[in-house]
Amino acid sequence: MQSYAKGPLLALIAMTLIILGLTLGPRLIRKEKTVQPKAKPAAVVQNPFDQYFPMAIGSEWEYELTISRDYDAIIYYSVLWPKGDGLYELTTRRIIYGLDKKKDVFNLHYRVKGKVDQEGFVKLTDGRELEVLEDEALVFLKAKQVFLAIDKKDEDKAIAYRIMVFSEQEMKESGSGFAEGITGDGCSQQILFFQREKGIGIGTGPNEDECEELVMSEGVEDGQIHLQRQIKENKSVGYGGPSWLDNAFTEDMWFKKGVGLVKLEQRVDGHTTMTWRLKKFTPGN
Repeated sequence: MQSYAKGPLLALIAMTLIILGLTLGPRLIRKEKTVQPKAKPAAVVQNPFDQYFPMAIGSEWEYELTISRDYDAIIYYSVLWPKGDGLYELTTRRIIYGLDKKKDVFNLHYRVKGKVDQEGFVKLTDGRELEVLEDEALVFLKAKQVFLAIDKKDEDKAIAYRIMVFSEQEMKESGSGFAEGITGDGCSQQILFFQREKGIGIGTGPNEDECEELVMSEGVEDGQIHLQRQIKENKSVGYGGPSWLDNAFTEDMWFKKGVGLVKLEQRVDGHTTMTWRLKKFTPGN
């Protein structure tokens, strides 16, 4: 297991800012050197969200998560907190998955509870609230609410997100200096799925170099859509220097037709730190 003598177990990233409005919308990034020729017609995905990202009410997913005991798996997430008058504060955190080192296999089970018109203070085209039935590794970080949502403003370029809502009261009770002036619950918005040709990435910055979090399309493999989430190294480290939490890491995700996410693999510094395996999927109505 990695030592944390050089850094805290819960690392609140130093990059914190006040922004006007929701300026952290997705940006399309093209890696020109890796873009492949158009795939043959058999590999072209039609209506990918209807087929590869099901959200029917009652749909259930049960996963088995295997987390390394030798190399800690990392959670990275950012949260926007409203501060009134169109201002928001952005906080980012890196923490450890599955702190119970007495075991390395954890269960995750959730279902689609119902359709919603709004996801926290976010309002996307098509949203569903999730009911978390079991979350042993704290994937959803004890969030107040969890949603799946699709932005379909441009049908050909739709993007699916996981949105987690965090309590204003808990933030203020935490004693964090960042809680001052917060006027409502915070929202974390993570890109989960999109369909583009291989070599196209979506992130929150104007270009690849300025995206701390980037999701790249790896194309279609064995009939499954393969995406890779890339989290850059945290260079804004404080006193004591960098720790394991500050490493860059990747999460490869595979989506199967009619089912959704079937596999996830996280790698940190060349080591596989966590895998998700779908045990059971129950389609909804």
